[in-house]
This record gives sequence, C-alpha cells and structure tokens, in this order.
Amino acid sequence: MVILGMLYTRLEREPEKPFYRTKTFLASCRLAGVFLALVLVSYVLYPDWMWMYFFRTSDLSFSRQISLLGGVFWMLYAIPFLAGYFWGVAFRAKNKMAWWAGSLVNLALEGLLLFTFWERYRAIGTREEFFRGAAAFVTDFNLPAVLLNGGGILLLIFGVWQGWRLRRIEN
Repeated sequence: MVILGMLYTRLEREPEKPFYRTKTFLASCRLAGVFLALVLVSYVLYPDWMWMYFFRTSDLSFSRQISLLGGVFWMLYAIPFLAGYFWGVAFRAKNKMAWWAGSLVNLALEGLLLFTFWERYRAIGTREEFFRGAAAFVTDFNLPAVLLNGGGILLLIFGVWQGWRLRRIEN
C-alpha cells in the first residue's frame, strides 16, 4: 500500500492545494480503492488465505472477523497508503533522485515481505488445504489464480491509465 500512495506523487503539480484536493492524491485514492475492492473480494472468497493461514477463520464469529478486518484495514492498508503518499511528496520535494530511491527501497521492502511469506501467499485455499499441501497455487491455472491474477492485471491497467491521464492533464 505504501507504493500505491507514493506512485503518482512524482507527478504532483499542485503544492498550494490541500493534499486531499490534489489530482495526484485523488488518483492514488482511486487506485487504492480498486486494490481494496480486490482485497475485499479476496477476504470474502478466501478468508484463510488472506489471513495467511495463521488462524482458522471459521472458528471466529462474523462480528469478530469484521472487527479484525477493520483493524487490518487501518494498519495494513489506510495508514501505509497515507504514509506512502506523504513520503512520496517529501521525497519529491527534495529531488527526483530521492523519490526514485525511496520508491526502490519501498519496493525492496515489499519484495522482502512477499519473499518471507511466499509459501503462504502462493497457496490459495482453506487452512486445512494449506497444511495438507492441497491448496491451489497462485502460479497455476485455476479459478483462484485466474481471479487473483486477473484482478492484478486490471489493477495494472487501471494504474497505467490513471498515470497517463495525470501526465496528459499536466502537459
């Protein structure tokens, strides 16, 4: 989420406006909104996978799952997104190289996180399927992978389109 917040800040051309009214912040929010819609669908379809199989979601009441999801939304999505946006603005204010360095460091950290949890991330299914070794792999051609990868492709297309629009508006 940090990278989604940072993504368009290099194109910021409205420093006099409050951040929440700039084109780059609004574009970042739209992109994060599409991402969060995909995340929410994933939580509904594959809750054990989204919790990385650390606990059995079927053992939790619906209200407990919603309260946990609310906390996760703020801690893993909203706060990192806002932090990414403000870091991107701060890096851009220094110079273009600082923005690129900050972005690369962020990508490296997100890559390290993905690498750390790769065994849990790549297997989509229930907690029981994961521990039995029967979960579907994100790299295979199956319904969970098609949904996940298709959503990722849609997110990429939407993100490129938003960036193109921002650049077109600025020029």
